[in-house]
Amino acid sequence: MSNTTELNKEIGARIKELRLKKNITQDTLSELVNVCSAQQVSNIERGINGISVLKLKEICIALDANAHYILLGNTPETIDQTLKKCTEQMNELQRQHVIDYIISYAKSCGIEVDE
Repeated sequence: MSNTTELNKEIGARIKELRLKKNITQDTLSELVNVCSAQQVSNIERGINGISVLKLKEICIALDANAHYILLGNTPETIDQTLKKCTEQMNELQRQHVIDYIISYAKSCGIEVDE
């Protein structure tokens, strides 16, 4: 089995998972993303057909999904998650320095900050 076929199956499975979580039928998704039929959605979900970048964008909009998740199976960390990971082992003084730095940087960018 080719890498492309395997990748199409993985992407299709994630699309199906997201569609089912949203309780959307294949018919409805086919209408939302402008594909010919529910059969075409089924073929995408089973990895028989791949999708274009335009269809990926439409699927992301229709399913309120993250393209990173559909393509790679994970989502990039949010800024909050990254900051939490970086600061959770710091002491209070170190965390305050991080906050002070962010506030100073924001102000240097012309962003008004309520302190």
